[in-house]
Amino acid sequence: MSRFKSGNEQLQDLPKCGRLKSVTTRQGVMKIKELIEKDARLTLRELAHRSGISAARVHFILRKILKGPSIQVAVPKGKSVTANNAQLWLVAVLLNSFCIQRFSAACSEDGTCCNKFECEYNVLLKLIQLEEKTAEQENKIESLTEELKGAKDTIAELNETILTNERSTDGTTYIRWGRTVCPSTAFLVYNGYVAGAHYSHTGTAVDPLCLPRDPNYDQINDGFQNSGRLYGAEYETNTYSGWSHLHDHEIPCAVCRIPRNNVLMVPGKSVCHENYILEYKGYLMSAHYGHNSPSEFICVDDLPEMLEGGQGNQNGQLFYFVEGVCGSLQCPPYKDGWELTCAVCSFSPGAQSTKLQPYI
Repeated sequence: MSRFKSGNEQLQDLPKCGRLKSVTTRQGVMKIKELIEKDARLTLRELAHRSGISAARVHFILRKILKGPSIQVAVPKGKSVTANNAQLWLVAVLLNSFCIQRFSAACSEDGTCCNKFECEYNVLLKLIQLEEKTAEQENKIESLTEELKGAKDTIAELNETILTNERSTDGTTYIRWGRTVCPSTAFLVYNGYVAGAHYSHTGTAVDPLCLPRDPNYDQINDGFQNSGRLYGAEYETNTYSGWSHLHDHEIPCAVCRIPRNNVLMVPGKSVCHENYILEYKGYLMSAHYGHNSPSEFICVDDLPEMLEGGQGNQNGQLFYFVEGVCGSLQCPPYKDGWELTCAVCSFSPGAQSTKLQPYI
């Protein structure tokens, strides 16, 4: 009524300010589709400008009709896009469109998609591939875990075999001269002191003994009688720089048991022959050639120990290095005046000749 009272008698609507509200038509949809097919990197604003359709309508066409990626702008609950926040809404739309454009371009460069509408699909595809790789790694871990379990079972079986051999009645013993412990391939029966006849005596026995540390006596007759006599043994090594610190010290020994039945001392060798395992290696030693009391040749470990509190020139049975003398001794291969090595070896079928045996 106010319009008629003011003198406006027209029935048609008067022109209004602002942009005409656009509607969704087939022609508009086809136009948007053609623009996208020509250049998939067009932003929402560029699509609206080139097509003459509002940005909101372009967004509707992309979202609902062409099924492209959604462009969502969060609007607080209970609020509307008014003149006061229209600029913020437009900035958000442009930023969202710019991000999609940049992501689409990156996808196109590495070949993952040919336009921005495939990016979401390709992202999902990559996630699936990542899950497949993760599952593959989990399968490998499971396989390695099973192998580790099998290895542990094998170790347990080998340990049981070792214990069985340890309890077995088969085997033999040998003396490790110059040490208080046995090699890792043997079990210690006991350790003690080397003893034998006095170097100046012409009687008693020639073979040295490994006396235990805890002797037991039975019936005794106190005082020296008409009998053999036993003395401690000392190193006589003052002329050898590597062993000079052992000079006049008393010699220890260890009795060792192994689950093998054949042990031999090989003079002149520091390794064992085929089918034999090295128990230990060292130097050949005996009494002095000019002394009254002879002795057996023994193999003293090349890493010798000495008894604590046993220092002092007490004499007794004395042990010297053994040197070869050419003449009746074949030279070569032996050398005149060279100290002879030795090796204590145990029979083990299938063992290879080597100097790298597991002894301590």
